[in-house]
Amino acid sequence: MLRKLFLALLFVSSISIYAQISHGGSPSDIIPVKSVQLIGEPAIIALKDESVIENGPLRYAYPIYTDYTPLNSGSWYDLGNGTLIWQIALSSDAAKSLSVNFSRFKLTDGGKVFIYNNDRSLILGSFTSDNNKKSGRLSTSPVPGDKIIVELQTPQKTADKQELVISEVYHDFLGINDYLKNNIHFGLSGECNVNATCDARIPEEIRRSVVKYITNGFLCSGTLVNNTNNDGEPYFLTAAHCVINQSEAENMVFYFNFESPSCIDSIAGTDQQQLSGADFMAGVENMDFSLVRLSSQPPTSYRPYWAGWDRSTSISDAVYSLHHPEGDVKKVSWSGGGPEATTFSAFGFITDGHWLISDWVSGTTEGGSSGAGLFTQDNKLIGTLSGGYASCAYQHDDYYARLNKAWDTQSDPAMQLAYWLDPSNSGVLSIDGLDFYNNEVERVTFSNDELTPVLHYSNEFTGPWSGTNDRGYDGFAQYFYDYSSVTIEGVYIVPAICDYSTSTSINVKIWNSIGGTPSDVVFEKSGITLAQMKRREYLVELPQPVQINGEFFIGIELNNPASSDTIALYNVEKNIGSFTKNRAFMRENGSWKGFDELYPTGEKGAFWIDFLGSNMQLSTEVDTLLETQVTVKPNPARGGYVNYATNMEHLSSIELYTVNGALAYVYKRNGEKSDKLALPSSIQQGLYIMVFNNSVSSIPKKVLIFP
Repeated sequence: MLRKLFLALLFVSSISIYAQISHGGSPSDIIPVKSVQLIGEPAIIALKDESVIENGPLRYAYPIYTDYTPLNSGSWYDLGNGTLIWQIALSSDAAKSLSVNFSRFKLTDGGKVFIYNNDRSLILGSFTSDNNKKSGRLSTSPVPGDKIIVELQTPQKTADKQELVISEVYHDFLGINDYLKNNIHFGLSGECNVNATCDARIPEEIRRSVVKYITNGFLCSGTLVNNTNNDGEPYFLTAAHCVINQSEAENMVFYFNFESPSCIDSIAGTDQQQLSGADFMAGVENMDFSLVRLSSQPPTSYRPYWAGWDRSTSISDAVYSLHHPEGDVKKVSWSGGGPEATTFSAFGFITDGHWLISDWVSGTTEGGSSGAGLFTQDNKLIGTLSGGYASCAYQHDDYYARLNKAWDTQSDPAMQLAYWLDPSNSGVLSIDGLDFYNNEVERVTFSNDELTPVLHYSNEFTGPWSGTNDRGYDGFAQYFYDYSSVTIEGVYIVPAICDYSTSTSINVKIWNSIGGTPSDVVFEKSGITLAQMKRREYLVELPQPVQINGEFFIGIELNNPASSDTIALYNVEKNIGSFTKNRAFMRENGSWKGFDELYPTGEKGAFWIDFLGSNMQLSTEVDTLLETQVTVKPNPARGGYVNYATNMEHLSSIELYTVNGALAYVYKRNGEKSDKLALPSSIQQGLYIMVFNNSVSSIPKKVLIFP
């Protein structure tokens, strides 16, 4: 089968009511007394060797075919309160993780399914009747470890109506959940790869359109793509060698927003925003494109974006690709020039069906990048990755299936893109992207170019200021006084330290503010173990959005604080200047105190705690930087100059800093509210910060400069 061969070159050279969304609750306290042994390590090694001999594409897992149901396997328990529990424990020697495909998943009201590992460091579910799909199938994401428990909770009166068939269990031999290969870098991707969040040229919206996914033991990349009706139909474009039929589409699990939240390489992004299942719309193996439609609409909290496209036959400028090499957090690669229309002379591809990237000047592609989108500088999708020869050691010769060739070369709707992406038959050559929810939900973040995450220690006590220490702080809260009203939909906790522990846990809370300190609790999620959090951003999505009027706090409580490093939040510091008002608060002996009250120098502090918010109304007193007070155009700045306009009174100077804080140039001003500034002749290409100053305040503004 062609799909087994398409990526050989790439891999050799680079040697709610939404499916998969959980609906709360928790598994029972019952511990299975025995497990079903699925397959041993020697058999998996044999399968791995076989795949290498056949030149097959790199997998992360192999399937173990089963036929387990509540009628023929596992154990039943009666809780005596009208609830029955069915459990089956599944083991596979030496598996890094295990995942489950249900060929039949149909629950009635009251039925709940959980999937979890022995130490419960990861619990999927509950999955309920809201997760039922027309296909009758459900695929789940990997759970770490070589043993998992599948548990059904059901009212006794409807137990015989709950339909579950476990048809495949996937044995992960690579370690798809082990995102940190050491203390500095993520995953297994090459050192030359660049985090997409670090490239200011890439709009956040385009990053939100690019999604990692798994299906049947393979891992690939793809792009949510717009159509001429601008109706938010959840079409997703990827490679045919990853997905080429309905069965494979039904088993897809999508990971939205899996990217590093910062350019600091030790911080991994969350993989908690998932969807399961899709319908196959169109695809052709020898053109290597596949279009699927997600089985459900991505919810607003996922902040999805539908990328625009361009089916031009010639592109002259440099292009870029967003992808997940080796399943890593989202990376970006830039070409050295325009792509060349050419033939990828491998595996029977059609003539003149690909774009050739002869040189990557930044980044590369690897296994897991398959299906990744190729974008123009005006952020239009023009192709999807088939394969090639590129690696960090040889950043050349990658091939992308051309969107313009996949458009209508074939007349059959199941073998072309035009029927789906231009349903109005407009004949346009390109369209813009679509923010279907109009940015209804935003991530309010303390990670940007003006702020640096740090970890503060003290000479006076053991442990960090922002976590477990022998001073006994057991609560850490971030003060948000920027909004007169806001609806909170989720909370991001970004730990700088997080030991693996199944006994140590925290509570995540949102408090109202009274007198500038945390008061009444308006939301709480309790008992989150450190093993669940790991050392990466952890997202707590609220079951129901919480509206808050006025000031509020978000933070964590330590349930069993230790005197040594167990968990600690990141502090954040301004690169230029300081906070005008303290945001960080710690609880000591039941009393909340500001960081500036406790820190020896009286420095004002802040923690790295973000939130997902909607309906946000700014208050009149805002400590954040007011971007609307200054505009800089063009941005990126080209041609040796930049224009600015500001409503700032008595402007005295404009300082130009590198992102590392080095002063590059100073423009003296005499109150001019707009002007054209010549850039220094010695300026180098890169990201800079222009700081606009008067006698009472400073306003930074990011600008990307191309001399």
